Amino acid sequence: MRILKFQLPASHELVLAGDLHDGSLFSFEDGFLECREYVLSQSNRRLWLMGDMQEAIIIDDPRYDIASHQSLPYQSKNHVVDMLRPLGKQLLGGVIGNHEWKLRRFANLWLEICNELSTDTHRIEYGTMSAVLEIWSLSDPPDLMYKVFVHHGSFLTLRSQAKDFEQQQGNIKATFKRRMAPLMSDCLVMAAGHTHRLMVVPPTERLYLYSANDKLQQGYLTQGNNGEYINPDQRWYVNTGSFYKLYAAREGHDGIPHSGYAEQRGYEPMEIGFASLVCHDHKLREIKAIKL
Repeated sequence: MRILKFQLPASHELVLAGDLHDGSLFSFEDGFLECREYVLSQSNRRLWLMGDMQEAIIIDDPRYDIASHQSLPYQSKNHVVDMLRPLGKQLLGGVIGNHEWKLRRFANLWLEICNELSTDTHRIEYGTMSAVLEIWSLSDPPDLMYKVFVHHGSFLTLRSQAKDFEQQQGNIKATFKRRMAPLMSDCLVMAAGHTHRLMVVPPTERLYLYSANDKLQQGYLTQGNNGEYINPDQRWYVNTGSFYKLYAAREGHDGIPHSGYAEQRGYEPMEIGFASLVCHDHKLREIKAIKL
């Protein structure tokens, strides 16, 4: 884990995106390019990547299928570099995903990507598998606006056996909060990728009662403040989506649409997109799930 500090404008957006799986027939490159254009369209937007930018499945992996791959790992790495280079200083860095991790016996491709994109005036930060992002203002002296815990999320399995859809979603959100909350105590935002779900769980507006001045009073839990411990119900939880399709629009080497491992295992379709943290006047105001 790394603790990384960034200075951003008092009003900005921090986009969290990942799980492109470049090199697979199922990678939705056009969707990622939409995300890139979203970041580039305003100078106060920044991008942090959540891992699995490459498919990185090779011949000793049980999921390997030559028909579903378009490129070798290093060819894919170079393609990812080309896609990210136009972002310049608006790209902050990213964490490594479990797909890239599979290749670490040969090379740390995500670290190579960060090094290739870094310049003398701007470092693209390699976040390891997890990191704490401290977001500071540009004022003098700078103010700490908020912290974000980011993890690729390779430990997450988010499913529910409930028969009702709404109950399923509630169970999945509760599981996500329970798994994420203990990992870091002082971060206002707890974010992960990996599951390909695009999901935002806001702070709980729970009613509470207390006594003051000999009277019964009531209040509501609100978004937490910076400190060494933030109540888990006063944090944001974000699953950052993906750019990976369940069914391939492109044909495999045999000239017909290919069936990948997600289809083979009967995975449900997931919403494609990314998340954006909206900070205004030094305070986190909203987290948007942007669907493509």
